[in-house]
Amino acid sequence: MMNNANLRPYIDKYLRGANDTSAERRIRLFRLAWDCAGTALASRVELYERFYLTSGARNQQRAQALAKRDQAMALVERFLKEPVD
Repeated sequence: MMNNANLRPYIDKYLRGANDTSAERRIRLFRLAWDCAGTALASRVELYERFYLTSGARNQQRAQALAKRDQAMALVERFLKEPVD
């Protein structure tokens, strides 16, 4: 899609993000978000984590409190920089 000479000008024009985020970076972010949230594996993991051992609200609070955000953001940045097929 990104290599299609006919579509690329439209992609760059209409999919550009805020703060000078390129269309390509925005597309990569959407794909990564879908892989993390929308795939069958992601939904199974979500259900497991939501209901394992205690209430979902408590699990979410714990996850937010214990999250290593620097490592997660570094991983997202690495994924966004990898070449697209």
